[in-house]
Formats: sequence, C-alpha cells, structure tokens
Amino acid sequence: NGDIREWTLKSDSETFQTVEPSADQPLEFAFGSVTEVMHEDRHEDTEEFRRMTLRPRKHLPHLKCSIVSRFEARSGVLACSYHPQGSRLATTTREGEVRVWDTPLHSGSKSEALTVGPYPVVSCAFNEDGTVLAVGNEISAVVVLSINPLGILQTMRVGFGYVTGLCFHEEVLLLAAGSNKVKGIEFGERFTFHKTSGRVVDIKVVTLSKNKKRRVVTCTDNHVLEVEDLPPTPVFIPPAANAVKKWKQD
Repeated sequence: NGDIREWTLKSDSETFQTVEPSADQPLEFAFGSVTEVMHEDRHEDTEEFRRMTLRPRKHLPHLKCSIVSRFEARSGVLACSYHPQGSRLATTTREGEVRVWDTPLHSGSKSEALTVGPYPVVSCAFNEDGTVLAVGNEISAVVVLSINPLGILQTMRVGFGYVTGLCFHEEVLLLAAGSNKVKGIEFGERFTFHKTSGRVVDIKVVTLSKNKKRRVVTCTDNHVLEVEDLPPTPVFIPPAANAVKKWKQD
C-alpha cells in the first residue's frame, strides 16, 4: 500500500553488543502491534508474538524497537535500500519506478524518480560509496543507475527468473536470478561467484564487528542460509568517479 516505515533498534544496557542469536532461537521482532511513530516493542515473550510467529520469543527485556518515521509513498513499494551514508533511501515499485528519497522521511521529503521499464522492480542496492544504484526486475534484467544525476548507466539480462536479490562487494555486483548460482558482474564482465544448495532468493554482504571479516550470506528456497567468507578488501579501491564511468554503457 506504499507505506514506508523506518525502525530503530535500541538497548537499555551495554549487553546489546554481546547478544548473539542461536541456531534454534534467532532474535526477531513482530511489528504488528507497533503502528505509530515512537511506539515501542520490547523483546519480551507475549501472547501476541506467539500468535503471529507460532513460537515463543527469547526474553531480552533490555532490547526494544520503535518506528522513527512513517511515510506514504505514491504506489506500492517492493524493495528499498539505504544509501551507505544514510542520507537517502531508494525504493522500487510494481510499476517499474525507482525513486530516491532524502531521509529522514516526512511529508516534505524531496525525491527523484525514474521509470526503468514496465515490469515490477523487486530488488535494489547501492554500491559501497553510494555513487551507483543497481535494481533488478521480474524478467531477469538488472539496471545500473547513477545517483547524481539519477540516470541509467547500463541494462543487462542476467538469468531466467526474478532478480530477487542483489548487493555489491567492492565494485563487483553480486545477484540472485532464479538459479542456484550467485552471479557476479564487474563493470560488464560476468562470472559465477559460487553455487548454492538451492535457488537463491536473497543475498547480502556483511562485515563482522569483531574481526572485520566480510562474508556473503545467501538465502535459498529450500530453507537454507549459507555463509561464505569473502576475500579481504584490496589496498587500492577505485575512486568514486571511476565506478560511474566504468558502468556507463557506450
């Protein structure tokens, strides 16, 4: 229905950093009871949580979440992604529109919009310096966009199904496109990054807080979460201007 909500997770104590999920009891929140800005949901086991999730919730009373902003977009939102600096939010719609908003969201938030095709856009991700945005649609196409100004750099057909997830590792675009292969694209050159046990539904690159190691996390349609180490970041990182220039299609 176009409802965009920004959430914050807070802790009443210093133990926030030491709380780790276990295999049989992940940390999660059920947002059904929180509908207004600044209303809080504490991490306590409740009857409502059991009803919504069909299981009990781990009791961590020092954790709480709340809505920091709530905003009505013009049409149904299928995907969203924060700019690395947190100053912008990209959203995509079933009408093929990509919109980049200034944050925090409010009634006067400025935005730029671009229609990248007539098909629903189901995934989006910024690159690591925020100069490039990649989006994927339901006909196996990935569109790479510049942010300043908002414009199309390159359009590629990448698979046989929905582009359900994508992310960047340095300047390599990793994506899931209807198969058991995580595909990589670096400035137009394509390769298979790695294979998974099932069809990839979503993909993320994360940095561990303890040792700064980078890992790629893939979610598959056979209920498996796979985690693999990524190679360390190289000493040389291309300047921001190069990312836009190298992705640009002649």
